[in-house]
Amino acid sequence: MTDDEENPEIDMELVQKSAEVRAETFHAIGKFIFEFSQLEFSIRFALAAYLGLSDEHFDAITGPYDFRMLCAVTSKVRQLKHPAQKDEIEKLFNECLELNNKRVQIAHGVWTEGLGDDWTVRHWSRQTLDAKHYPYAADQLHAMARSMDLSCSMTSSSAGLPCPIPAHRLLISGNFHYAAFYRMAPTRAGVSMRNSMANWHRDG
Repeated sequence: MTDDEENPEIDMELVQKSAEVRAETFHAIGKFIFEFSQLEFSIRFALAAYLGLSDEHFDAITGPYDFRMLCAVTSKVRQLKHPAQKDEIEKLFNECLELNNKRVQIAHGVWTEGLGDDWTVRHWSRQTLDAKHYPYAADQLHAMARSMDLSCSMTSSSAGLPCPIPAHRLLISGNFHYAAFYRMAPTRAGVSMRNSMANWHRDG
């Protein structure tokens, strides 16, 4: 055996590329999960607006639903109020449910690092009791994260609401757990979600 065979040359360019892809994929996974949390909060926010909930009732009423049931309840409540929008509302929430299916795979599956952008996640289904492998590239994850930002805007728009700022940026002040500033219709700091929602609820 020659020295070259015992100590093969390391392709540092390939190592660097692999490290960059790994970092970008990790970032994309985190971005997707983060944006999903914002979408879920926006749907809870919309449901609270439909029902005219006060601050103190927000978590008790909207909190117990898992994502699938949250979508079903919010969709139904909106359709009861605006039956002419039934098809549009169902389409929006079906898209949200499809994103949730992706979220389940991404968050609960086992990730495998491949060559280049070839990453896969192995996910076991409770419905079929089978496991499947799903390919995900960083670009795909980023695209889905961007689509959730659009879904957030559409969810709030369908409720007659301005799209709320991401949850982590909401002002927390005293008993005002949610509501301070909004992307499309800023309100003065300290105004409660209850007062803001009351206006939107009447308008919706």
